[in-house]
Amino acid sequence: MDLIHASLNSGPWSMEFDESGQMISCTWTDTFRHMLGYENTEDFPNVLESWSNLLHVEDKPHVMQEYWDTVQDYTGVKTYDVEYRLQTKNNGWRWFHAAGRLARREDGTPIAFYGLFVDIDNQKKMSDQLQQQTLELQEALAAAQYANQAKTTFLSNMSHDIRTPMNAIIGFTNLALESKNPDLQREYLNHIATSSKYLLDLINGILELSKIENKKIELNETLINVNDVYHNLEAMLRMDMEKKHLRYTCQLDILHKHLYMDTAHYSQIFLNIATNAIKYTPEDGEISVSCKELSSDIPNTCILETIIQDTGIGMSGEFLSHAYESFVRERTSTVSGIQGTGLGLAIVKNLVELMQGTIDIESQPEQGTKVTIRTPHRLGELPEKKETPIPDETDYGILEGKRILLAEDIDVNALIATKRLSSKGCIVERAKDGVECVDMLQRADTAYYDLILMDIQMPNMNGYDAAKSIRAFQDKKKASIPILAMTANAFQEDLDKAVKSGMDGHIAKPIDMEKMFRTIAEVLCGKQQNAAHF
Repeated sequence: MDLIHASLNSGPWSMEFDESGQMISCTWTDTFRHMLGYENTEDFPNVLESWSNLLHVEDKPHVMQEYWDTVQDYTGVKTYDVEYRLQTKNNGWRWFHAAGRLARREDGTPIAFYGLFVDIDNQKKMSDQLQQQTLELQEALAAAQYANQAKTTFLSNMSHDIRTPMNAIIGFTNLALESKNPDLQREYLNHIATSSKYLLDLINGILELSKIENKKIELNETLINVNDVYHNLEAMLRMDMEKKHLRYTCQLDILHKHLYMDTAHYSQIFLNIATNAIKYTPEDGEISVSCKELSSDIPNTCILETIIQDTGIGMSGEFLSHAYESFVRERTSTVSGIQGTGLGLAIVKNLVELMQGTIDIESQPEQGTKVTIRTPHRLGELPEKKETPIPDETDYGILEGKRILLAEDIDVNALIATKRLSSKGCIVERAKDGVECVDMLQRADTAYYDLILMDIQMPNMNGYDAAKSIRAFQDKKKASIPILAMTANAFQEDLDKAVKSGMDGHIAKPIDMEKMFRTIAEVLCGKQQNAAHF
């Protein structure tokens, strides 16, 4: 019998009762004692309390109730069958399964109670673990199904949103080719430019979110003047607000105007929220911005509280609970007539958290939206700024006659850049890859080229390696020729790599021609520190 109990990890027990139903003896076998870590009757006496005092506080009430209900059930129908935790002497709490039946007299009074303890701790833990894993799998499945549905919805919306500008680009291109009227052609080209910009914003949003989710975004803080930042942000939004006759107010309550800030990402956060406010606020509505400096528990640091509020169409409570999720929009552009991907708030949320900040949205349908952003910033002090001449926006006479070496492997890109540069009087020579660029510069006279426009992704040798090779020239004048990256690789880490490879600036593709001319002019004026958009 002992072998059977050992194999089952179990132990018997028994109790005897007198004719009045009172217990007169309780016997715990040594097998059961050993299961609990006790040796003999001295440290585990044959009394009910030896067992009941070891019951877990959460289990004891129902276990004792089951015990007395079974003993006092004179019908003899009820059996004792419970699971509970017992405090062992050396191994902490363990789960046991106890079962037993009573032998009774003819009047139903108990004679003896025979039972068995089984140690089920391992099975219980495995069962709990399996139950937890099942629950986690169910939650993961539900999350995956939700995400899959969200992505399906996103792809459906994206298909529409991509096709809309593409249809416009293709349609207006065909109309421009067919038309002989210069005014109509210009109108069609303006429509093409607008649709192209939207398509570019769409692609940039997707790429930016991918970078954030893959933890490839890093903060690049510089010392700035907060007033200048807000002035520049307002300037970028002014035209869109004027088109819709929106009333705009901005209040700044800032004690320390010189702060360390990742201006690019802070601007991205602000512009995402502000352009949403413009987009979803009907004509003649209002948009207000306030920026207030709050104190911080961290020395030499303050909190910028930025509030952007509008009188637009607002958002429902149901949508707000999912507002920061990727690919989610309350209304598709088909329903609302307003284009968007549902990526803006997801990007904003991730960037705010990257900056160790918080974001809060309050909104109701047709009641407008209020977005509050709080971000920490180190205090600083800018040196006195020296005024330097900047080339006039429309007069780029400095470009006249300048010889530019264009490293570009894509023919159509090279053609566009060459035509635009030539329109300002530049002389353009082209290299089709990094190797050819380095070779052409090496063979040329020392002062032959004035500047290099360098693509990054090229066959044989990329732009970074080509720039490094040029900076290693023995001819110091050639080695110091201004080099501007001109590439679709436009994330911060790409700009950082351009700097490390020895380049003087960066022009993002698709190219904004006004920015390209200004950047080249600034570099040629010797203002490299202002030219690169780093």
